[in-house]
Amino acid sequence: MIKGPRRWPGEDNPSNELTNIGDMRYNLDISIGCPPQNFSVQLDTGSSNLWVNSALCNVSESNCGNTSRYDSSKSYTYRENGTSFSIRYGSGDVSGFFSEDIIWIGDSIIKCVTFGEAITNSVDIEGADGLLGGGPYALSRGRIYSPIYEMYFQGIIDKLMFSIYLTHNQTEDNGGEVIFGGCDPDLCDGPITYHKCVQPFLYWMIEVHNITIGNLTFCEEGCNCAIDSGAQVIFGPLEDVEKVNDLVNAVHLVDNEYTIDCNSGANLPNIYITINDTVFEVKGDDYILQQPDNCLLGVMGFEMAPGTILNKIWYLGDVFQRVFYTIYDIENEQIGFCKAKQP
Repeated sequence: MIKGPRRWPGEDNPSNELTNIGDMRYNLDISIGCPPQNFSVQLDTGSSNLWVNSALCNVSESNCGNTSRYDSSKSYTYRENGTSFSIRYGSGDVSGFFSEDIIWIGDSIIKCVTFGEAITNSVDIEGADGLLGGGPYALSRGRIYSPIYEMYFQGIIDKLMFSIYLTHNQTEDNGGEVIFGGCDPDLCDGPITYHKCVQPFLYWMIEVHNITIGNLTFCEEGCNCAIDSGAQVIFGPLEDVEKVNDLVNAVHLVDNEYTIDCNSGANLPNIYITINDTVFEVKGDDYILQQPDNCLLGVMGFEMAPGTILNKIWYLGDVFQRVFYTIYDIENEQIGFCKAKQP
């Protein structure tokens, strides 16, 4: 295991810092091509492809006007691929074509990486130029290995795993860090527990035995939970979260967003999530999201496929992962958690 990527095998470098965008997104700086073109991408464990906005992106119809855009004509290491792709996310769609080039993450050079150039993009990732997927290979569009897999195949990291440490209410320059190839026990305030992923290994999904919020209990017979760094909050089935909104006296704002008194954290019930024999506690202050004009409740409802099992899944996003340092062990198809040591 090495802490962070390295330029060539055997040459260690520091871990990669994340940028905190108002506790709503965490971005990683990467570069593509030679000479390098710089991008800020959201690290999303709910998908498995790398894509950035293209110089060919339709600025008038896509979310790419105020972003950095990859220009293949300016990179002498670019190789044409041209295969089209499209991906649907919870906040929008992206489509374009694949290209191949070198990727820089920190001082690490990852050769011959296939990534997407976005031509149309309606995904809500304000503050980012694209997404870096950290999900399993099986979830990848085009059956393409992400840069994380390529780092392992090319000997840049020793283990096929990575870990994400997120900060809360910190400055942009202190948003946390991602460590490729392992984890840092010094970031833990307690032991690490590992939990096997639901099979087949298509997603970072684990079985949860129950979720308790105040006098409400959900998943009493067990349910699946996705561990998704691309989700800003804890998402749950709409009918369940409506009960939570009533319990905490949240006020509807728009769509699935509810506001909450910014000073009410001490009075909010703790959230208890039981996974195997371990109970994970998220306190009231942890699920209040401070915004410029108000505070949002960090538990939101969604309706994916009414009447199906998909509508029973919970998503443990950044609200949960700020409290618990998360280790994504691809090789062993398991996820590890420990209480995150606060800065």
